[in-house]
Formats: sequence, structure tokens, C-alpha cells
Amino acid sequence: MSSNGMVTRSRTKRNGDKAVEAKENDKSDGKKSVKKNVSKGMKNAEVKESDVNGDTDVSVPTTKSTRGRKKKVEVKEENTDTNTNVENDDSKNGSVNGNDGSSSTNNETKNDTKPAPKPSRGRKKKVENEDDSDVEKKKVKANNEDKKSPTSDTNEPDSKDDQPSKASSSKGRKKKIDTQEGPASKQKKTKIVEVKKDVQEKKKVVMPVDPFALNRQIGWSVFVDKELGPYSITLNQTDVSNNNNKFIILQVLKKDDSEDYSFFQRWGRVGFAGQHKRDDGNQSSMVFTFCSKFRDKTGHAYKGHIEYEKKPKKYFPIEMAGEEVNSEDEAKPVNIPESKLEESVRKVLELICDTKTIAKTLKDMNFDVDKMPLGKLTKKQITVGYECLKAIETAITAKNKAGIVEAVDMYYTNIPHFFGMRKPKLIETMEDLKKEIELLDTLWEIEATMKTINEEKPKKEMDKHPMDEFYDKMKCGLKVLPPRNKMRKTIEDVIKNTQGPTHEWCTCNVKNVFEVKRETEDEKFLKDIPNRKLLWHGSRVTNWYGILSQGLRIAPKEAPVTGYMFDKGIYLADLSSKSINYCFASPGQTGFLALVEAAIGNPNVKLTSDYKASKTLKKDEHSVKGEGRMIPSNEIKLENGSILYNGPIVDNTSHNSEDYSLYYNEYIVYNTDQVRLRYLVELEFCQP
Repeated sequence: MSSNGMVTRSRTKRNGDKAVEAKENDKSDGKKSVKKNVSKGMKNAEVKESDVNGDTDVSVPTTKSTRGRKKKVEVKEENTDTNTNVENDDSKNGSVNGNDGSSSTNNETKNDTKPAPKPSRGRKKKVENEDDSDVEKKKVKANNEDKKSPTSDTNEPDSKDDQPSKASSSKGRKKKIDTQEGPASKQKKTKIVEVKKDVQEKKKVVMPVDPFALNRQIGWSVFVDKELGPYSITLNQTDVSNNNNKFIILQVLKKDDSEDYSFFQRWGRVGFAGQHKRDDGNQSSMVFTFCSKFRDKTGHAYKGHIEYEKKPKKYFPIEMAGEEVNSEDEAKPVNIPESKLEESVRKVLELICDTKTIAKTLKDMNFDVDKMPLGKLTKKQITVGYECLKAIETAITAKNKAGIVEAVDMYYTNIPHFFGMRKPKLIETMEDLKKEIELLDTLWEIEATMKTINEEKPKKEMDKHPMDEFYDKMKCGLKVLPPRNKMRKTIEDVIKNTQGPTHEWCTCNVKNVFEVKRETEDEKFLKDIPNRKLLWHGSRVTNWYGILSQGLRIAPKEAPVTGYMFDKGIYLADLSSKSINYCFASPGQTGFLALVEAAIGNPNVKLTSDYKASKTLKKDEHSVKGEGRMIPSNEIKLENGSILYNGPIVDNTSHNSEDYSLYYNEYIVYNTDQVRLRYLVELEFCQP
């Protein structure tokens, strides 16, 4: 595609006068071929296509439509319902591994619509349902009359996204338009298709055919260009001011072992299935239509899966990771060896690697797992989200309302949120910002989990049980401590004795205690720093595979500092209930708590928040201690010299009570080599 939006039907050299050679096989005419040479000076026909949600028109070159072709139109609808999941977390501080809270918002814009273009003369139009029964026709007609789209983003019959584009009406092409509504959560599972092959590792990187590409799930795959890669892209756009929160999926599909091609697109409001339509034709015409639509929606020529600049009022591509499958065998496993892990360890792995639990957690935080499936998460996409939040932080601090709106639009465009039919809330306070940071922190940990899960694909014969594979790749040993073990009893007693008076709702029992041994962690631990303490760290169940496999991590530099009370670092507590608060578990659920050995050294004691705490440390200071008004009164010295705090809890008389901004102590270190995981505690939450 050239910079002015022209897309040639087939690839030709661009020298001097750019010639465009169009070749198209017409099956109905006995597969006759027609060639047309068009010089640079000739006048090109233009097609203008407005977004279903109000995009600015972009002109693209088109081809002449042929007469005498029959056009088929298929219409299909589903019932629409709105599912909204909202969770308000009341947490305060946090590290990337789990000391913060999250909620979010999203938007949609009004639509500019135009009447559908009239079909070319001599073309017959036939309307039919998927099967030709009269009963089904009546059902479709009734649905069309009785059901309306939940929003203008998902159903605008007169908008140009619902119209057949002139560019796609070329010779020898059949056109089908499908309309389908409903929550995206009800979509069928996508079929995995091959996009490229790694010869050395015998793996394929795959992209899914959209589940609403009817009759294209079996025997079809996403078309892959040798230079530009897969012709499959997801576009997203959020405009807070105009209540716009929408998506578009574009794909070129190829029939296996054939030269039949289709261009498929689906669009609508985030969280709903929306509408979809399909055009059929040859490779050049379908690629042309894909590129024209991409340019219209983004304002950019399509150059593959590269970084594009976001243009005002335009869509923006969301980076979606491909999946790898075993190239030799993709069949379901028929022989799964028994696990060699202890049962309690295996059950922990099953829980922290459960994709259903992960999906539910993210949905409760308003993240749209349908627009950004778990297997498609990338660090790059999450990093972009952090950068957007930092821009929001800057705008909030400067009280720049226009800047806030612009940054929020960009954030929701990159990190899709589901809000049903509600108008998304503008992120305009620091509390709002903290909730979004907690969401990205969770995504940051989940990304490591999903990367491991997606590496394991079904085989006819498996060498190991799946949980054994996950355990080996975690590179972290878990050893169960028996009930009579001295350290286990100590941990159980400390948990009971260090429950803060404001945490009475937090009632839980110890189910298991595991000794943790992470590879390389002991070697990296800074043993020369004195004042070592055994402190608590809590996080959501979904985060623990990432924590155990990669250790406690500090939020990336792209993250705003506002979300962390004492700057970005690893947050620990001397009261168990303070960390249990960050498990976000309800009665009847399981949560996990870690005991972490931390080299605190000489801490800089603070009574109030300091978002730049790490930058104000003196040379002889190794950490920050946020001092609270209530503290544990006893301590236990362990064999290795570390201190474990024990109750009862008493008032801190070091300062006047009004001087404290914290109820309880917390410790923050800014070097990951100052901590090492020692114990993992499995908790069963119950009613108080």
C-alpha cells in the first residue's frame, strides 16, 4: 500500500509510472482471466467508508464492480444480555506482586451514519437465512424486528461498516453479511490455525480464526504473507468524552489446499459479540479490502504487526501474541502419566495455574478477557498500559482535564475493559489510578503463568503429568512441612497472634506450610546486609506461579509511582493479617501467604507516605520502614539469626498517635537481591 492509501491487487514494481496489474479468476465464466493495466495518470475510483462509531472518512482506491453477479446476504442474530462484573478493592499500598487494589472504566462514541450504497445495475440481490427453511426465515425476521443493539457501537444498520464496500465488490466475488449480537463471553472456542513454522523446534506459531467466522472454522486458516506475517489484527478505540468503547477484528482467511480466500470483519462494543460480515474472493482482492479497512480505521498503511502511532479519533492495533502448538501432533492426550509430586504440592500447582480462576479474577477487575485473551497477553502490551497510567498521573497532578481524557482514552484502547452498557468512569483521582495499577500488576504476574501454560500443548503421549511439567519449569522447590514440624507450629501460632484489630473480618486456618527453595536465590541474596527479618507478603492466587517462578519483583520503570505509598519496591509486613488483606480471598476460598527473609539493614523510618522514598535513601540506608501506630510486642529469633515478629499487638508509643498515617508497620526494599522466599502458607478462609 502506498502512502496515499492505494492498494494494488497484486504486487508489482514501483518504478516511474506505477503500473497496477489486476488478475482475477472468474469461476462462473469458466475460469477466464482478465488483465487490466492502469497507468499512474488514470483517475482512480474512490470509496469512502465511515466507521460504525463515527470515524472520519478515508478515501481508498477501488476496483470496478462487475455486472451480472449474484449477491447473497445472510443475516443471523443472537440474544443480547449484559454481564457486568465489578470489584472494589480497598487496599492501600503495593508491589507488583500484590499490594494494591484495582477497578477500571471505559467508553463509547456516537455514530455518524450514511445510507447504504445501491447495488450495481444488473446485479440480483437475494436474501436468505443460513438454511432455507421457512421457519428459520420467520425467526430471523422476528429477531430483526424485536431486537435492538445494546449500543450504537454494536449495531448501526445504515453505517458503512454494515455496508458492502465498493473495494470488495470486485469480479468473481460472493458477498455474505452476518449480524450477530450477544456477550462475547458466550462465543465458541476459537480454532487454532498455523501461521508459521519453526523447523528447528518443530513448532508452529498460530493465530485463531475468529469464532464468528461462520463456515470458516474447519479447513480454513489465517492467511500469512511471507513479509508482513498473518493478516489478522484487533483494533480498539475508547473515547471517554463520547462514551465510545469499541473494537474491530480484521482477518484474511485462506482455505486449506485451495486458492479460495475470505475477508472477515467483526465490530462492536467491547464485551459484546457485535456484528460481523464476510466477503469472498481471490487473494489480491481480499488483501486489498483488508488493507483498505485498516487504513480507514487507523489512518495508517498496513505494514504488518509493527508499532503504529495512535491518531486522534482513530482505532489502534492491540498486540496479540501468537500461540505455539506441536507441529507433529495436536491431538488430545490419550495417555497422561501419574504425577510424581506430593498430592498437596500438585493441588497447589493446579490452583495457581487454573485458567478459569485467572479469567474470573480479571473479569472481576473489569478487564475484558475476550478482547485480550489470557493466552495473548504480552509484556509489551502491559508495559504500554503502565505508560498510559503514568501519563494519567502526570495529567492529574497538573490538573489538566483534557490531558486526563486523552490519556484515559489511550489506556482503555490498549487495555480493554468491559463495562456493559454503563458509561465508563474517568480515571481522575489518585485512588482511581491505584486501582488500575493493581490490575496491571496482576496482569504482569499472570503473563508469566500463561506463557508457561501455553508452552505445553496436547500430545498423544506425554512424558510427564502436566503439573509435573509446570513444577519443573517453575524452578522452585516446595517441600511440605508435616503437622508436627516445629517451624510449622511456630508459623501457625504467629498467624493467630498477629491479627490486627481492624482485620477481624479476616478469619482463616492454616491448611499447609511449604518450605520454599528457589534456584539461584540463595546465591544472589545479600547476606552482608544485617538486620534480617522474616516478614509477610500476600498476593492473589493468580499471582503465585509468577512469584514462585520469578521471585518477588519490583514494578517496571514505566509504572507510575503514585500507586505505591513508599515508591516502587517490594512491600512486606510484620503482621500476618496486613498481608492476608492482599490475598483478596472470600470465605470458602483458598489464599496464599509467604514468609520472606529480608535484609532490612538500616531502614529510613517514615510516618507518612513518600512516593519518592527510594530516591531519598542515604548511602548507609538499605530500606524504608513505614511505621504504624500498632506493632507486635514480641519477636522470635530463628536459628539463622532472622527475626520473626509475634503478638500480642500493642500501641506504638514512639510518637503521638496523630502523627501516624499507617495503622501497622510495613517494610520496603528496593533491591530484589535483599529478599528470598522461605515459606509458603496455604490458607483456608472462613466466616469470622
